[in-house]
Amino acid sequence: MLGAGFAALVADRAALTATRTFFTSGRPLDPDDPLAEENLRPSLDAAGWAPTCYEDAPRQFLARAVRIG
Repeated sequence: MLGAGFAALVADRAALTATRTFFTSGRPLDPDDPLAEENLRPSLDAAGWAPTCYEDAPRQFLARAVRIG
């Protein structure tokens, strides 16, 4: 089960994606964004999740992981 903090982070990222798409025509994520792939994968690993899919297209965001153990 995902923690409330992670769910809130994903919801915030969805809102950011919608805003980014509307205002910036889908420019790349800032490297400091916690849901940028290079930041998200190590965070998931540290929390016991194995990333299985990552997609950050201009009009959608998908990060999927499975629980380890």
